[in-house]
Amino acid sequence: MRLTIKLTLAITAAIVVVMVGLAGVAYHLLDDVMIADMVQDDWLIGRAMAAAEEQNWEDATKAQQLLAEINQHAPNLEVRLVNLRAKPNDSTFPTLALGDLATFHDDETSRHLAVQQGGYLYLYVPLHVDPTGTTALELRESLADRDVYRHTTLLTLAGTAVLMTLLSMLAAFGVGTRLIGRPIPALVNFAAAIGAGETDRRIVLRQRDEIGVLANAMNTMAEQIANAKTQLVAEAMARVSMVEQLRHADRLKTVGTLASGLAHEIGTPLNVIGGRAKWLLNDFPDDPRVQESARIIDEQASRINRLIRQVLDFARRHPSEKGPTEVRQLLTQAEHLLTSFATKGSATLKIIAPDAPLFAWVNRDQITQVLTNLIMNAVQAMPHGGRIQIGARPLRVTPPLDLGGSIGDYIEIAVEDEGVGIDPLQLQRIFEPFFTTKDVGLGTGLGLSIAYSILRENDGWFVVTSVLGQGSRFAFFVPATPTPRSSHL
Repeated sequence: MRLTIKLTLAITAAIVVVMVGLAGVAYHLLDDVMIADMVQDDWLIGRAMAAAEEQNWEDATKAQQLLAEINQHAPNLEVRLVNLRAKPNDSTFPTLALGDLATFHDDETSRHLAVQQGGYLYLYVPLHVDPTGTTALELRESLADRDVYRHTTLLTLAGTAVLMTLLSMLAAFGVGTRLIGRPIPALVNFAAAIGAGETDRRIVLRQRDEIGVLANAMNTMAEQIANAKTQLVAEAMARVSMVEQLRHADRLKTVGTLASGLAHEIGTPLNVIGGRAKWLLNDFPDDPRVQESARIIDEQASRINRLIRQVLDFARRHPSEKGPTEVRQLLTQAEHLLTSFATKGSATLKIIAPDAPLFAWVNRDQITQVLTNLIMNAVQAMPHGGRIQIGARPLRVTPPLDLGGSIGDYIEIAVEDEGVGIDPLQLQRIFEPFFTTKDVGLGTGLGLSIAYSILRENDGWFVVTSVLGQGSRFAFFVPATPTPRSSHL
């Protein structure tokens, strides 16, 4: 509001200066015009009277009577005969000391012999009645009416100036309040709100001037600050999640080390148990109950040994070299490794694959990691249990455009569940790092993104389909190799 008041005062001061200047100029011009009109009128009257006096000059009585009638009918105008060479005590002595005007003759310059003095306008008109040219009519007109009119005009100009000044002040204040007085405090409050962290607020000004442009710029700034704030929060959460993942990876490394040592410690008792079971089988061949119990003990000890070896193989680092890998054996290994996990989730695993060997040119351990992750996700996607199909088949397909290449032979490996499915909007983000639809503590959001990068390293890709409430199918394609040159199995 203070800016509006300052602007109003500045505009008013400028208007006052302009109005005073215009009033002064108009006043002086009007005065000059009035004097010029009076001189013109008196000159016409003087010339008419001079002509009449010249005609009646020989009859002095008639000439004096003519002057008397004129003075009687024109109260503001006094006319008398003067002689420019008369003595000061003579009745025809002119009122004004004309000086060199004593020699004026009958020419147009005499109309300019008008002088203002003592509140009167004096005009001298020559008479052509004597050869000396010293006889003239002296016309004296009062300036009282002019002074009254000038005073009235001055008051009118002053009133007009005051009225226009007041109207200008009101207009300037109103316009200033609307265009400046109200928007500026709104912008100040908006800036304070942004500074306080309220970046979701916006200001709406319908002005199309610089203040409107400033408001739009501040709205854009607030939006950018909000986006930056959101991005910072997301990055901070990502850093926290990454730190947690690193800590979790470190714990897994420690657990792996402990598990490795524990596996060796368990291996010796299992060997003893297996040896005792075989001893029972050999020493009591005729006792069916002993034979059955010894066989079960030997099978379960062997199963524990296999599981321990599989866990150690999965946790052990392997070189990232590719080679021919028999896919069905890969599926069987994953099934044995995750059967216990699936059973706890009331899920059953079923392998559907052709009996003929299928060889893929991949890194075995990396593909095992991808397959294991998909199976675990499938189990967690079925909170009430269900069936999980693990399939493999050879196909001749064309890779996606981002991978390039022409049609070729590939192995499709698919994990299909009967779970809750994935929302179509979320389906587009499942391979983003740290994105997960699982409950807190069940997922980190890194499994599928790592699986995606692993497939790209092995020249493969994902094809995912899902229906809410019916389940999901995660299929990935890897290059096929026709002949197993050197298997890792």
